[in-house]
Amino acid sequence: MKQEERRERRIREILNAAMEEFGANGYENVTMDSLCARHHLSKGVLYHYFSNRDELFLLCVESVFRDLRAYLEQKLAMPAERGVASSIRDYFFCREDFFRARPLERNVFENALLHPPKHLRERIRTLRRPLQEVNQTFLRRTVPHLPLRPGLDAAEAIRYFESVESLFWELLAGYSADPAPQEAEQLWNMIVFGVARPEEK
Repeated sequence: MKQEERRERRIREILNAAMEEFGANGYENVTMDSLCARHHLSKGVLYHYFSNRDELFLLCVESVFRDLRAYLEQKLAMPAERGVASSIRDYFFCREDFFRARPLERNVFENALLHPPKHLRERIRTLRRPLQEVNQTFLRRTVPHLPLRPGLDAAEAIRYFESVESLFWELLAGYSADPAPQEAEQLWNMIVFGVARPEEK
């Protein structure tokens, strides 16, 4: 095996171990020492390639954002045959579809967005921008075709959907301790269409 191939393999092994550690235990509970101990890594090799825990965590976050972005670009580019509302529903549920078989990546994603280390917040925001651009492109293309309430314009609706999408699954966890698929659909329906009729004047 060539030296470059060995180097790439070691880096890949370390990053896989880091994803497992951060995904299982969260940023706060992972150290370089625990990573070495649990995955039988040499400290010398680990520090040769990576300087600290922050670097490893950010690389894991970047990997999750990149893979999710590629998935969304593929899925959201497909025209929905059932109409605009169904396209927006797919926008809400795509992320869950991606993470369903990736529990470690889900935990890294939620750690980065919901409980980010304070000193890494700006860098995480920077890493997230390409993912947000995919969301914004989809919403700018789709929302203008959605019938909106009187007095609400597309730009306001786009801001609303962006804000709610990032919190949707956290809201669902609070909505039901063990949410079933129909409860996710019910919550989505209330978010998009509301829960009360306007009062007649």
